[in-house]
Amino acid sequence: MRMKRITIISALICALLLPGTRVAAQDITTRAATAYAGVGYGMNSVLKKGSLGGLTLVLGGIWQGHDLQLNYTLGLEKSPLLYWYDDNGDVDCALHYKRHSLGMKYGYQVRLADGLALTPQAGASYERLEGVQSSGSNDLGNGADAWCFTVGLKLVWSPLDHSALFLSPEYKSAFRKNPLYEDVTDKCKASQGGLAFYAGVLFYL
Repeated sequence: MRMKRITIISALICALLLPGTRVAAQDITTRAATAYAGVGYGMNSVLKKGSLGGLTLVLGGIWQGHDLQLNYTLGLEKSPLLYWYDDNGDVDCALHYKRHSLGMKYGYQVRLADGLALTPQAGASYERLEGVQSSGSNDLGNGADAWCFTVGLKLVWSPLDHSALFLSPEYKSAFRKNPLYEDVTDKCKASQGGLAFYAGVLFYL
């Protein structure tokens, strides 16, 4: 699974860099106002085995250095199979779980060099578990959710006109958790916050 994530990120980087000999880089860090959209891969935890990561879509805008961003991660990785038991000790149902998240971040872009910028960010994210049934008739834990505060950094490098690569580490701190969310993530040894990591490609207007 880790090799799959590396392959996806490498493919995104190659797609951006291969035409690099044709176009001179544009310094996006000097533009007063711009909008952007992007795609990448997000890992919800880099310190635990169960990252429950997925495809990340990014949409945002920059005005006079102020950067407002929305991002959505569609969970692709599944947790190990989790068994639920009834009062008699018999298996009631078994499910895998994916984690989807929606976040909003605000930051201020700092120009480091031509085509290179760093943006400290703060915001909040909504995390939701999707239960994928393997057996049984119940879907316990499906829809369990949590709210998190987030702080992080976004490093942007623009080797091509209207395009950039981004790396974005982020720390999530859960302040409201559904009891089932806490139970499922604990049993699956997945994070309930912690260090997340995003990487991908941005396209600017």
